[in-house]
Amino acid sequence: TSYKISDTIVRATGAVYARAVRQAIFAAAVVTAAIIGQRFGLVGVAYGVAAALALNFLMMAQLSMRLTTMTWRAFWQAHVPGLLFGAGVAIIAVFADLLMQHLQVSRLGTVAFVSLCAAISSVAIVFAWPKTFIGAANARLIQALANVAPKRFRRVVDQLQRRLAK
Repeated sequence: TSYKISDTIVRATGAVYARAVRQAIFAAAVVTAAIIGQRFGLVGVAYGVAAALALNFLMMAQLSMRLTTMTWRAFWQAHVPGLLFGAGVAIIAVFADLLMQHLQVSRLGTVAFVSLCAAISSVAIVFAWPKTFIGAANARLIQALANVAPKRFRRVVDQLQRRLAK
């Protein structure tokens, strides 16, 4: 999401050449990382491509910082809720995966169970700490959801709004 927002900022400000340079560096990094990573198999390629994605994230963030008045400190502070949310869901997912391995469940069963646990924990985390993960700034978004949600979900959205108002 952060990369997409950075990309939007860059396009809106007309810094397309600076973006193109970063995209070329990113493309070269993906190819290089995949070539190096192939020595370690598919996992090595995945780590290499993940490193290239991290590089792209940082390059686009740097360009966005240069084009806006946002500081690096504010940038990283904006990412804290997402990092906390991701860590919470990841912890649940890892334990769910370990449980499935211990029970010797098939890989398909494991993927299904871990996905279900991740989905449930995502909702639970947001409901437990709505101000941290939704924030008052998104209260209008919650109201819009309440207006278009089916009646059976409106009660849940209303409950979330009340938790945000506290």
